[in-house]
Amino acid sequence: MRLKQPFILFLAGVLSATGANRASAQSLYKYKNLEGITVISSNIPSEFVHLGYSILDRNGRTIDTIPPVMTSDQKNQLEDLKFRKARQEREAELDRELLFLYGTPDEIYGFC
Repeated sequence: MRLKQPFILFLAGVLSATGANRASAQSLYKYKNLEGITVISSNIPSEFVHLGYSILDRNGRTIDTIPPVMTSDQKNQLEDLKFRKARQEREAELDRELLFLYGTPDEIYGFC
C-alpha cells in the first residue's frame, strides 16, 4: 500500500505537467482588426479569417501564414496570367522545335 501512494503522486505530477504543456503549446493567432490594429489572440473572430492571419508558436514566432481570400478580380487576373504563361511556354517549345529542324531562316526558304 505504501508503494502505491508515491506512484499515484508521481502519476498526478506527470499528468498535470503534460496538461500544462498542452495549454502552453496552443497556438496564437495574429491578425489585423477592422481599424488596422494588429491583434494577437488565442482565437480569431470569424469576420477576420478572410483577411488572412499568421499562426504563432508559444514563443511568438510565425509557424504559418494564411493569405487573405482572393477577390473575383484577383482570381480572374491569376487565371489570365496562367493562360498567358502557358501560351508563352507553348510558343517557346515550337520555337525550339523550329530551331532544331532549321538552323537559320534561310534554310526555311531554301536559300542555302
